[in-house]
Amino acid sequence: MPRAARTAIAPEASLVFAHGFNLVYSDLAFPEHADVVLVSPTGPGRVLREAYTRGARLPAYVAAHRDPSGQALALAESYAARIGAAPLWRTSVREETEVDLFGEQVVLCGGLLALVTAAHETLVERGYSPEIAYLECVHQLKYLADLLHEQGPAGFRAGISGTALYGAMTRGPRVLGAASRREWAAEAGRGPGRLAWEIERAQADPIEEARRRALGPGPANGPRSV
Repeated sequence: MPRAARTAIAPEASLVFAHGFNLVYSDLAFPEHADVVLVSPTGPGRVLREAYTRGARLPAYVAAHRDPSGQALALAESYAARIGAAPLWRTSVREETEVDLFGEQVVLCGGLLALVTAAHETLVERGYSPEIAYLECVHQLKYLADLLHEQGPAGFRAGISGTALYGAMTRGPRVLGAASRREWAAEAGRGPGRLAWEIERAQADPIEEARRRALGPGPANGPRSV
């Protein structure tokens, strides 16, 4: 933290972080008097706000990074309650950071995009329509994600067809091999100092092209449906 910012912080002020990344992987220096806490809702700010306005809540992680007052954790929990977060899970800044990175890289972003991309490409390579491949492998994902979110794994299995359940039980484990899981564990929570970040120039995405066609007005002769 720049010296000018440190000296501008009032003696009674505390600092609240929504994510522990900079606390773990940078050399931020804080005023000696300042409590530094983590309040990390398990969803984007937009979702947190929408939940708050309708009287709902999002779970959140809370942790004390610096606690000169002895009340940092209580402050974090009070702050979380006021922004509409519940239930609250006490953790450490490092645990929140590393588990969050793991979840993003393996499931929520990296794994999800890689899976739907590979599935779409596989169907297209076998001669199926890119638009129909998109609708099956990408577009319907929201409905199943909502079911999993609302009902949990057991409710998810109970809410799908017998054919879909058979696929889940027999094909799912084959997608995720033991070697991949060992690699995930070895790389979990790596920060930029230890992980090579490769940023590629954005190129035309075949799935995005298929999405625009699949959800648009369709070809002149109408969609191929029965």
